[in-house]
Amino acid sequence: MTYEMQALPSSTVSLRMLLAAACAEGESVLENISDAADVSSLVACLRSVGVSAEWEGAGIIRVKGCRAQGGTSGAPVECGYGRSADTFRLLSPMLAAGKGTFRLIGASAAEELPADSLADALSQQGSLLSADGGSNGFSLSAAGLSGGDVAVSIEQSSQYVSGLLLAAPLAQNQTSLFLSGQVVTTWAYIGLTLQIMKTFGVRFDICTRTGPSGGWWPADWGKMREAVPGLVRLRVRPSEYKAGRYRAEGSWASSVFSLLAGALGRESVSVIGLRKDSVQPEAYILKLLRDMGARIEWERRGSELAVTVHPADLHSLNADLSFCPEIVPAAAVLAAFADGESTIGAASLAEGEAAPLARAAKLLDSAGITYAMEDGKLTVFGKSGGEQEEGERLNLSGREVRIAPGETPQAAALSALFSFAGADVVWSEDDAEGNAAFGDLTGTVRRLCSD
Repeated sequence: MTYEMQALPSSTVSLRMLLAAACAEGESVLENISDAADVSSLVACLRSVGVSAEWEGAGIIRVKGCRAQGGTSGAPVECGYGRSADTFRLLSPMLAAGKGTFRLIGASAAEELPADSLADALSQQGSLLSADGGSNGFSLSAAGLSGGDVAVSIEQSSQYVSGLLLAAPLAQNQTSLFLSGQVVTTWAYIGLTLQIMKTFGVRFDICTRTGPSGGWWPADWGKMREAVPGLVRLRVRPSEYKAGRYRAEGSWASSVFSLLAGALGRESVSVIGLRKDSVQPEAYILKLLRDMGARIEWERRGSELAVTVHPADLHSLNADLSFCPEIVPAAAVLAAFADGESTIGAASLAEGEAAPLARAAKLLDSAGITYAMEDGKLTVFGKSGGEQEEGERLNLSGREVRIAPGETPQAAALSALFSFAGADVVWSEDDAEGNAAFGDLTGTVRRLCSD
């Protein structure tokens, strides 16, 4: 028997597709768009600056793009991004490509959302962004984007690079973004932005170099893993986004636990609607599963692709996941079920991004799995620390794994996978918000984890 499920829409992809459609001249119809809070926030902001965006059914929205129209310094156009920091980070450069004054209003103090790197990059192109002291808003005086050579720090967020990229085709001249700062960060979200720009017909070139004084060489941006300050140049010429009908790919983030369930359970699991060549960071989970011995198949189901993961006896892994920290906790769960000793590295993560290792350790603690953590590496001793024979299933019978109220949907789903080893997983029934974030998470995971 094979369980089949549809991948949920990706809010990360949806945000970028909405902005691309908003920059296009003409009308676009976007399908499989997420209705997450971030997306709703962005839709409201786009409407406030003159973009027509109307829902036509579940996951379908019709967008008619235009240049953002601001107000005056005395009567700015207000855009309420609420708690969606991603909306602020991705939208602001598009507003700067328009004309007039805007006020971006959040749910918390502006000082809690560092934006110095974005303000600096916009000022280099003729627009001014500043936090309204003591308030929860930012003021943006837009005069269009001049383009040219622009240094942008990635220390605060790589999302600022994505926002600047999305707006770059609207600039008066060619824009060359040079990454600066001291922090090496993941390339995945920049790559995802480029993938969507390419889908909408925007041309660009990405170059890298081996040192600060070296020459620039064309890079295969779809295979890059890290964004290294001083060694990456992103060049975008003035061009038009092509309006049309587009379908957003499904969310790899919300599909990870289902794919793991296919390898760890007794029945195969198929997920429909994922993109095979996706640059979403969580897509790397398939390589880990394959490297650990899982059998994976792709096939077409109507107009979409389906990926199927079959049950497998997994062997240990040795992987550096610094470039995709999002899947570190999932890799730790896989390692717990595997034969032997697995090592998961994340040594090059910035200090503020080291949390994935801590989250992975918390998952392992909840199930009593033996591990060690040192120098940016997590060592997991599979099959209950080697107490079981090779080829036997992980046995956690008699152990209780509690999922606390307010736990993230991802962590809750991964914890539930220990049910396959006989653990008694205790759910928090009142976490409606967490379950809604990933659809009917409780019901789906319980169905997959039941024998």
